[in-house]
Amino acid sequence: MSNAQIKKELERKIIQREWEVDSLLDDLSLLHSESLDQLLTAWHELVRYYEANGDDAEIGVETLRSYVSFTRLLRKIMLNPETDVDSREKADEILSSFEVALENIIREVVSNSDTSRYQPKS
Repeated sequence: MSNAQIKKELERKIIQREWEVDSLLDDLSLLHSESLDQLLTAWHELVRYYEANGDDAEIGVETLRSYVSFTRLLRKIMLNPETDVDSREKADEILSSFEVALENIIREVVSNSDTSRYQPKS
């Protein structure tokens, strides 16, 4: 399987795991769901792919949409004044994990690419 196919499969897995997160769970029970753990694991697998393969291909739009969707949900939980302290801390921990995953992917893409394409044109 080519690197492009592997990356596409890993991104597809993120989307599949996203759909498996039970949207019928209330926000707080979601924080402790196995499906959310599997989604985070899929993100970390994508990070490992970028680290191991020196790929400079950007991440797919649908994968980024998944990231944005879950980070918004986690921020909503954290900012809700009715959320208990333990749940707020758990949401923050999960949010940090999502953020670190995307930051690591960005770092790998930039370091593996021709950096001149990221420079402002004069």
